Parts: sequence; structure tokens; C-alpha cells
Amino acid sequence: DFEGLVANQLAVQVTESGTATVTAANLPSAAALPSGMKVEWKLYLNNNQTNTPDESNEAGLLQNAKITSNGTSATITGVDFSENDRNKDNILWAVASVVDSEGNDMGYQQAEVRVDVVQTASSSTDPTDPDQSNVKLDTQVVYMINEVSLYDFLVTGNNDTDNITVTSSDESVATVALQDAADTRGAKYRVTTHGTGEATITVGYNGETATMKVVVYPKGGSITLDTVNYKMAPGNIYDIGVTVTDGNGTALSGEQVQQMVANGKLRVTDSRTGSIVDLTQLPNGNFRVTGKNAGTCYITYEVIQDGVAVTHASVKVDVAAGTTQGGVATRDTSWWADKSVDPTTQA
Repeated sequence: DFEGLVANQLAVQVTESGTATVTAANLPSAAALPSGMKVEWKLYLNNNQTNTPDESNEAGLLQNAKITSNGTSATITGVDFSENDRNKDNILWAVASVVDSEGNDMGYQQAEVRVDVVQTASSSTDPTDPDQSNVKLDTQVVYMINEVSLYDFLVTGNNDTDNITVTSSDESVATVALQDAADTRGAKYRVTTHGTGEATITVGYNGETATMKVVVYPKGGSITLDTVNYKMAPGNIYDIGVTVTDGNGTALSGEQVQQMVANGKLRVTDSRTGSIVDLTQLPNGNFRVTGKNAGTCYITYEVIQDGVAVTHASVKVDVAAGTTQGGVATRDTSWWADKSVDPTTQA
């Protein structure tokens, strides 16, 4: 059965006026998108006060970047690099959700990609130089999480899959297979992870080759929320169910989750800072939302490493007088990588 979406990579970089393409795949891969539903991409700010869609996000635009959604894929364009607060203003999240024909989130697992707006792109996200080879790839390096990530890349402008060869230097780390020979941008191939380490994907065509490096990290942990959006009246109470696991999938206790919050490793914020709801933490590690005034806010959970959010999940809360209390249940799980392990040293 269809469970939701998974992103094609963990992170991308875009310069001012530069672009990057992200893609969401169905989970599991053989499952079809439910009838009458579609994939919608949006950008979110990495700011603990405004980690919500910007008011202009209906047009896919934030201050530092814009996103153009095209079904399962989206193009992110850098707009402006901010010198004010680099760790907030220049870090965004591209999030893909399954929505109905009216744009309502249906509560399936979302796909998310961290977006860094930079002054100069690193080699990990620069497209292959078109002048270097007739075999052009849209990615040079991709960072993935073992057993979680899938990644789709393009042989741009070339759909001659009968003559394209694609191999992995280490299939115990990653394998590659044709995903879509008819993509109008070029043949699309999918990388699937099998173990921690590093592999090189080599694409050949008519005697020329191009390569892409795949770096696979082990799972660091996951965070799962039980609801994607919730409606309530002033005075109503709603306890957000959250499960945090370690890299082995073992759930942390409520006390351990509380300790993460106390140590700044789990940041839970209200986008409207108390004007719409009151937010309090319970002894079991969950957070309680109490409706106050009419309006909409987002309760966002961010896992923090070295002062930067490495994954996040959020619940949209609508408060209105006379509303029947209830929400859209989901098991929206977001994973993060264990960056303490150097994949290049793994056997």
C-alpha cells in the first residue's frame, strides 16, 4: 500500500540565480499515488520563529529562493544570499506533500530536502560542466542515508538508453537502475542504498564517461508525528504524539525526549509565539496545544546538530470558534544521518 513520499537526496545548494532539481518518489516504489491526489512542493524557512510557509509561498517564493512545483519534481532557484543571519535566512526546506484536488494535505509521509542558499556552490551540487564531456549528469556528488534514501539523477539531453551504460563501483553500498527512459530532460536513473560507505556511479556513452560520487551515511535517528494538521476551537486541548528513535529504530523514552529538548537537540516552536495557541511540554515528552484565538499556526519539531536543523516535522493548527475538534492522522517519519561516522572509512 502507498505510504507516502521519499526525497531524492538529503540536501542541495543553490547560488543566487542558480537552480537545483529535487524529486519525490513513491514509498514503497511499486505503490501508485492514490487516485485523485497529486504531489505539491513548498519551501519553508529554517527559522524557529517563522518555520512556516511564507505568505507569498502560494507563488512558490521566499526571500532567498523560489520553488516551481512540477508534479513529483520541483526546481529551486536561488534569489538572494543573506548576510544578516546566515544560519537561518540561507537555510530552507523543500517539502513535498500528497494533496487532494483542492490542495489539502492528506497526511501521508512527506519528502523533504534541505536547501542551502550559498554565494559559491561546492562541487557536491554543481552540475557537470557541459564543456567537459558529451555525457552530462545533473549531479556530481549525492549524500544519502542507508535504507532510507533514494536518489534520481539525469543523463541530461540523452534518452538513448540502449547505448547508455551505468555501473556502480560498489553494489554493497549503492546500486543504480533505469527509472524513466522517456523523461523529457534525459534518461532518469535511480540510486538505491544498501550499506554505509562510498561508491562511484559511472555513466558511459559512445566511448565517453561521466561519474557521480555517492556517499551513504548510517541512520542517525528519526522523528514521527501522529498528525499533519489539526482543527480546534479556543479552549480545546490537543496533545501532539511524537516518537523519536535512534539509528536502530528504537524509540526513546519520554524522559529522553525531554532531555533532548533541555539540551537544545530537539527544538519545538510555535510559529505565532503564543498568539493563537499555548504550547506546553508534558512529562511523557509530548507537547500540549491549547487553543486561544482564531488563526493558524505551525508547531514545528527540529532536530538540531551543531546548531543547525538536520531534519524537521510540523503540524498545522487551525483555531476557529465553533470548529469541531479533530485532525488528519498520519505517521509522518523524517530521518537524519549519523554524521559522526565517516562513510569513506567503512569497509
